Amino acid sequence: LEFHLLKIVPKKDKSNNFWFRRDYLVESLKERGIEDAQCNIFWVKCQSAQALRSLQQEIDATFANSPDATKSEDENAFGANFVQAMGDIPGLMRAMAIVVVCIVALVAGNTMMMSFRERTRELAVFKAIGFPAGRIFRIVLAESIMLAFVGSAAGIIPAALMLYYVPIRGLRMGPVGSLELSPSAVVVSLVIGILVGLAAGIWPAYQAMRLQTVQALRKVG
Repeated sequence: LEFHLLKIVPKKDKSNNFWFRRDYLVESLKERGIEDAQCNIFWVKCQSAQALRSLQQEIDATFANSPDATKSEDENAFGANFVQAMGDIPGLMRAMAIVVVCIVALVAGNTMMMSFRERTRELAVFKAIGFPAGRIFRIVLAESIMLAFVGSAAGIIPAALMLYYVPIRGLRMGPVGSLELSPSAVVVSLVIGILVGLAAGIWPAYQAMRLQTVQALRKVG
């Protein structure tokens, strides 16, 4: 077949697509004696997201009793079918994320306990000069939250900027053609980091609040 190119799409992720009129293909196949040309996938543009569900039902009802029954679904569900065909990748990623968060929480808790042991004399001095136990508790807890927030920001923000300003090309995994990190994901990740710092600092802060001044000063000499 001969084609007249009207426009070349500049996007690199669309470089393997070739768009043309289907009736031109059907007519060309009929000229060669091929009458049963079939199309497996049709893309339908909907006016609004609210009308998408009713449009899917209307299309499937139209072809329900025909030899060519249809299964209409939105683009996200269509792409998810390819991911599910390769296995439960979303579930595996969620499980890995939970394991990583638990490990980070244990590491953060161990770090805060080490910091508490190293600063036992400093906290005892605070109590000796009149700092109330509640304020000691808040100081240790705030330190844990601050360290977790700074560590989370140091890891999340550079990664988000890199994915935004430095597009990763040539990375394809089924329907996944690129990696993107939404602003909401950045905020959620920072909140998770703060919660990890909160969970890791509660026990050291409680130990600091119950610290006996005389015994702590005697213990460290």
